[in-house]
Parts: sequence; structure tokens; C-alpha cells
Amino acid sequence: MVIGPLGIPILLAEGLPFPYRATVIAASIAAWDFAIVVHVIVEQTLRQTMIENRHLSRVTATVRFVSWGADPIGALLGGLAASSFLGAKGTLFFCLIGLTASGALLLLSKGIRQLSPEDLGSDADVEMVEKI
Repeated sequence: MVIGPLGIPILLAEGLPFPYRATVIAASIAAWDFAIVVHVIVEQTLRQTMIENRHLSRVTATVRFVSWGADPIGALLGGLAASSFLGAKGTLFFCLIGLTASGALLLLSKGIRQLSPEDLGSDADVEMVEKI
């Protein structure tokens, strides 16, 4: 949910003179990349904690297959949207809303909110699926 709002300064930087606009865009992208790295670290740690060792390689391979397979499709759709009536700014705005909404859906999920520390045990993968 944090990643979405980090792109807002890029949308607002258009009216700034060059050195300030470049600084705002660079800082926004740097913060975005930092948030993604933190997300990946937390995601990997959580996955290693919650998934049994015998299933970990399959789960990791499946997540990579789906996420890396979605990248080119997302790039194609983003390029098509940016070249449409939305334009680059409209497409970025639409994507920022989607990123924020996806995080908000997780926070509002009853199953996620009801997790307890005991749910992070060795059988947590089965229990987690049942709760969500």
C-alpha cells in the first residue's frame, strides 16, 4: 500500500523547472525501489517462515513463474494504455490507484486481520488458507 502514493510526486513534478523536476522524479523512484526491496525481503522471510521446507521450492517456483510471467503482460498493457487516450500521466495515476487498492484489500481482509503469532507455526500454510 505504501508503493502507490510514492508515485504521486512524479505526477505533480510536471510544472517544476528542470533540476527540481529531475530531483523529485529521482527521489520518488528511489523511494519506490527501496519499498520494493523491503517488500521482497519481508515476503521471502514470511514465506520461509510459513511454508514447510518440503514445499518451499515449489511455492517459490510458482510465485516466480506467475510474477515474472505477468511482467511482460503488464508492460504491454501499460504501453497500450499510455498510448491511448489516458496518456502517460493517466496510466501512471490508474496504476497508482491499483497498487494502493491492492494493499488496502489485504489490510481489510478479515483473514489477514485475525492472524495470530501461533498461525506462523509449521502448519501455518494449511491454517492460513483455511482462514482466508
